[in-house]
Amino acid sequence: VVHGHDPYFSPEHLAGLGFRPYDLAVPTPVRAAIVQAPHAAYHSLDLRTIPGLELLVDGRNALDRGDVTAAGVAYVGIGH
Repeated sequence: VVHGHDPYFSPEHLAGLGFRPYDLAVPTPVRAAIVQAPHAAYHSLDLRTIPGLELLVDGRNALDRGDVTAAGVAYVGIGH
């Protein structure tokens, strides 16, 4: 199952693209997440609220590595 989240797209739009919409207010357990947009909403995201999250791949180097690892999540930044 591939979940998708973007604060600028509706759940219906995401579903139309083939993603299962991800609701940050009621998080589903996932092992990995990919951030591919540097939206401000993701800068303040508390990764500890996402159950089971082990790895974050930051495709835009938009997040602070220290904040991610402090949440107990491994960090891979593209280009780092």
